[in-house]
Amino acid sequence: MKHILASVMIFLGGASLPATGQSFSDGVNAYNAGNYIAAYENFKPLAEQGNASAQYNLGLTYGRGLGVPLSNVKAHMWANIAAANGGNASLRDIMAEIMTSAQIAEAQRLARICMASDYQDCD
Repeated sequence: MKHILASVMIFLGGASLPATGQSFSDGVNAYNAGNYIAAYENFKPLAEQGNASAQYNLGLTYGRGLGVPLSNVKAHMWANIAAANGGNASLRDIMAEIMTSAQIAEAQRLARICMASDYQDCD
């Protein structure tokens, strides 16, 4: 799977972010420095505020198992949420190629729950 995701780069979007203590650019810098836990910690609150770029990058961290346990379902879930919010859909599509239909259905179910809870029930 790593070779499939190797071509997916961290999405450097993030214009007009909500004001928080977390910085999208800090997340990108941490990711590029190999500090994946710090990247996750920067992206997660932004994703929970509806930022599609941060949601995409959470999907990428789960899809690669970087700073979080490897999870195709969570990768697809976050990538699907990002795409639903106008973000890049490439990761969602790549993940779908390597998942079973049951895994995709579970990821979609989790994405609906996450979005319906205003990003509070996403774990």
